[in-house]
Amino acid sequence: MRKIILSFILMLFVLENYSQDAETAIVNRSIDLLKIETPNEASFNKFIDNPVSIYSGTPDINIPIYTLHEGMIEIPINIRYNSSGIKVDEEASWIGLGWNLNVGGVITRNSIGLFDKEKSPDLEKYYTNVMNVFNDDLYKVDYIVEGPWSLDTRKAFSWYLREPQFRKVIDEGRYKPDIFYYSYPGGAGKFIIDYRDNNAYILDRNDNTKIEIYTDASNRLYQFKITTPNGIIHYFDFFSSTLLHDPVVYRGVTSETYTLTKSIYPNGQKVNYYYDSIVCNRYNASHVIQTTEPETTKHINEEMNPSKSELSKTLSISSNEEFYLTKIETTNNLVTFETSQRLDQLNGKKLDKIKILSKNAPATPVFEYKFNYDYLQADAGGTDSYYWAKDFSNQIPNHHTSDIFLKRLRLLSFSFLDKNSQPVQTYRFFYNNNKLPRKDSYAKDYWGYSNNQNQNATLIPDMENLMWHEYGLDNHNRYKKIQKPAIYSGTFNYALRATDFESSKSGILEGIQYPTGGYTEFIYEPNTFIDYKIPTLEEVKNGFPSTKMSIYDDNSFFAPDDLYPSNKNKFFTLDKEVTMTISLLLTRGYPNRSKLTWADMAEFKAYINQGPSKIDLSEELKNLCYSQHIQETNYGAIKKDELKFEKRITLNKGGYIIVDLPDRFGEQHGGEAKIQLGAEYAYPMKDKVESPGAGLRIKEINFYNSPSKTERLKYTHYTYADPLTGKSSGILHNKLQFIKHYRDTYDFLGKCYPNYSPPATESFSIQSDKIEISGDNLLSNPYGSMPNVGYTFVKEINKDTSIGQILHRFNNQEPEYTEYSIRLDSPLNGKESEIQYYNSKEELLRKESYNYLKKIEHYHFGLDFYDRINTLPLIYKNSGWTVKQMTENLIHTPCDMTVNDSIQEYWFMRYDRLQMVKYPINSYFVYLKDKTITIDGLTTKEEYNYSDKYQLKEKRIIESTGRNLLHKYMYTNDFNCDIYSNMSNKNMISNVIEEKVFIDNKYLGGRFTEYNYFKTDKKILPFRIYLSEYKGDQADPITFNCPNINKNIYPYQNLVYDEYDSFGNPTHIVQNEGAQVVYLWSYGGQYPVAKIENAFSYETVNTAVASVFGIAGIDSLSALTKIDKTKLNSLRGHSNLMSSLVTTYIYEPLVGMLESTDPSGITTYYEYDTFNRLKRIYIKEKNASGVEVEKTIQNYDYNYVNK
Repeated sequence: MRKIILSFILMLFVLENYSQDAETAIVNRSIDLLKIETPNEASFNKFIDNPVSIYSGTPDINIPIYTLHEGMIEIPINIRYNSSGIKVDEEASWIGLGWNLNVGGVITRNSIGLFDKEKSPDLEKYYTNVMNVFNDDLYKVDYIVEGPWSLDTRKAFSWYLREPQFRKVIDEGRYKPDIFYYSYPGGAGKFIIDYRDNNAYILDRNDNTKIEIYTDASNRLYQFKITTPNGIIHYFDFFSSTLLHDPVVYRGVTSETYTLTKSIYPNGQKVNYYYDSIVCNRYNASHVIQTTEPETTKHINEEMNPSKSELSKTLSISSNEEFYLTKIETTNNLVTFETSQRLDQLNGKKLDKIKILSKNAPATPVFEYKFNYDYLQADAGGTDSYYWAKDFSNQIPNHHTSDIFLKRLRLLSFSFLDKNSQPVQTYRFFYNNNKLPRKDSYAKDYWGYSNNQNQNATLIPDMENLMWHEYGLDNHNRYKKIQKPAIYSGTFNYALRATDFESSKSGILEGIQYPTGGYTEFIYEPNTFIDYKIPTLEEVKNGFPSTKMSIYDDNSFFAPDDLYPSNKNKFFTLDKEVTMTISLLLTRGYPNRSKLTWADMAEFKAYINQGPSKIDLSEELKNLCYSQHIQETNYGAIKKDELKFEKRITLNKGGYIIVDLPDRFGEQHGGEAKIQLGAEYAYPMKDKVESPGAGLRIKEINFYNSPSKTERLKYTHYTYADPLTGKSSGILHNKLQFIKHYRDTYDFLGKCYPNYSPPATESFSIQSDKIEISGDNLLSNPYGSMPNVGYTFVKEINKDTSIGQILHRFNNQEPEYTEYSIRLDSPLNGKESEIQYYNSKEELLRKESYNYLKKIEHYHFGLDFYDRINTLPLIYKNSGWTVKQMTENLIHTPCDMTVNDSIQEYWFMRYDRLQMVKYPINSYFVYLKDKTITIDGLTTKEEYNYSDKYQLKEKRIIESTGRNLLHKYMYTNDFNCDIYSNMSNKNMISNVIEEKVFIDNKYLGGRFTEYNYFKTDKKILPFRIYLSEYKGDQADPITFNCPNINKNIYPYQNLVYDEYDSFGNPTHIVQNEGAQVVYLWSYGGQYPVAKIENAFSYETVNTAVASVFGIAGIDSLSALTKIDKTKLNSLRGHSNLMSSLVTTYIYEPLVGMLESTDPSGITTYYEYDTFNRLKRIYIKEKNASGVEVEKTIQNYDYNYVNK
């Protein structure tokens, strides 16, 4: 019989379904029954493990603070920093700018367009009719479909195709479903609600996490229930809504918050979460230009053109109750969060302290952590500076000096406090010293990072720098119209939104000093990507993107490039028609300006030649010079040393010579008379090129012995180039789209004359294309999770490690999008496809290849559409004309709302009245299909198969020798017995019930875990574990038929859990149908306090416990919050246990084990420092004089540096 060996190591009991890897179970057939752990070094005292999220080029700066363990409960508390860059309008969290406290859980609902409407019996048919049009298999796709317009679509939208105030439904937002973000201890992601079946669907899933929604009688959401695959249930209750409004008009709900209030574990343990709230307002501004395209305008009634462009500036105010976590409570322990007021947010709070407390002594924290801050202070700016709060000074009082715009909370350090509340360990943080502008500044780049352009007076970018690939030279007139639309308010200067690397680093974290003294330095560089050219700030200021040519002659033999009397010329070639600017500069020779008059200079020549054709500028030059000569000679005009003029010309494809001819004037002897002729034109950017921008990436991480950086211990350098091209392997996922076109639209305009008798109206109709330019990027993917830039190749170059270089390759695909849709990102992006490991000599050591696949688990879609009738009515705001209200059949006069019985023009009845785009919002399961490992030319391949519940069902290992090892897994949902069906219904489906292993398709062995109900509340816990004893030659034997085990395969009960306490802790274990072990628990079920071997029976131990402690028995002992050490040790002498081996344990709750006494009575002691870190392990023994002394077994020293 295969026996099980009890393994006792370390401190805490872990009973986690025994879902071990099948291969490990076959190699090592022992089973760890109960783990009683001795104290070890706390993880937060070690040098921080800082892996890099290398696909996006951002280091994962994650500092663990504490993990609350209690039975099955495990709640990690850590702080994490986002190093992709600080955005200008970014608000600091309650622990500082860029930092996030990762603890607890929340669900945040964000509206996409209008807030999703609750079901209404009277109006539901309109939503259903639209969705039914797209429900057939034709639309079950994972790509964008443009213009799915038909007569059926038109009928389904009949409720919408009317004036807004006459629509049947006025606030329907479900065609673009809201997005829900969720997080809980151990999980996070996004989901949507499909209102066709009213179910929640996780968008990118890798397990069977289950989300249930709860609504009230009015169909309004009030609670979510998330059940993990191991049966842990998290409840999220409605907390608050964010209401959006401008100073006058309420615009509706934009988001909702649901906070994690309770978690229930399969063993019955509970965790409660408590919150405080404050009412706060947040401000935001948006800028939009709307205009018609004059060349597309067709006047249906008469020739009128009242339209120009309209710039609208909108202030948005969001009001909500912001939540703050105040307390986490378990059966035995508390975690509290203390806050105080902060200056950079109205009514905001910052986190000051975290305390870990035992309910036995709630007044004295076992662990305490303190956060220290200052504020990043922006310049208020003078009266001539620009920022959007100034535009809304009536609605935002004291905007100029208000701290909510000028200050940003910054985390300087956080310290671990000892028992005397003194800091004994401190993490210190160092940041880039570049100043960030005000939060309401216009000085930001396309992606929102600072670019230090404080002269910007709007958010609307200069489109010239973003449209080369789209318009270029093919459509110059169209481009000019988009670039410089007329604005009613007069002149308008667009914002320079180009990126600037130095400015984008403003405020970023650059270093961490650890409590040990070690220092980590982060060196950044700009993201780079291959895309249509987006020029940087430096390139824009230097005139990019353009091609410049310039020639000149200063009429001197002393000029190094001049050889009198040669003509000056330069040859160039155009591969297409080009519009260019020719500029001429004439200098008549200062300071000897009396030598040459402007009449003399009129003899200069300049022209552009193409074969026999010539574009001659000489006559214009001559007229310019004579005009100035007359002004100076006859009218006493101020004398000028220089004259300039420019001319815009268009040249056809071909070769040209640009010529200037000043040489006839002879030697000027230093007079410096000269002609300078230049040509400049923008060149087309049809091809994608490498560009920097979209935030930061990590370039290098250095590890030093101190912040003085006198000794570098090691470093890691990162490169992101494609090995084949040498250029960046980056793909820009956060694409830019600030402009939208509305093609083939119709407006019905009118004027009202109310003073006429009777009141009269004048009206006419316009057909035109329209343009909207926004200050915000109009392209996003709210349903995906992608960085600004993702990299296909990332190389890690390490110093002072055994691995010299690691080359990573990732799945990295371009996003799909259209002008009117959201952006679609591949769910495979970021999945690693290959890793190559090299030594310091660049010799390949190991290669791993991964093949990921995606599967659509649920099809859904969103619709984006606009009405071609009266599309942008604000265009006519200041024209004196008004967009008239209308349905398709009736025209309503704007004077008295009476109805005229006139039929609309024919174009109002077009089937394609709606411009429509359908985009997928599918739920994907992304899984690893296979993995290949190559070492020294030998290859091992692993293949994986999954169930429809996302469980690993098979893992096949094919070795280089040809041997085939197959692991098969069976789960609760694979059996229809009562208890397993019940577990499946509770979503406890990650529990591996049976595991079989085959070699070359022959059964090798297996392991089966049987579950049962325990205690009065029917806890579902492991009951028996079997290891196979089969020696036959079957391909795949039947091992279990509910509810009977196959005794031929599993003849012995290798491990039996006979009893548990009310906390779900095992108290009686039988090994190999013989040896028995009884465990006693206490401290509210947190810790095992005794292990009793060789007891006669469980009942005899229970009787002994009852008599010694004066309680009902073992279960009551578990419930005690304190243990009497004397009584506990007296168990060794109890008559029921005289032949038993009794080991006892004493604890300090939340700190660790204080004493362990073995069956012979020898006690091991564990000593802790003032911060409750393990300091020393010792025993007591008598010396030669018979005096008891302490003998140290091991010391722990925490004064190390990072390595």
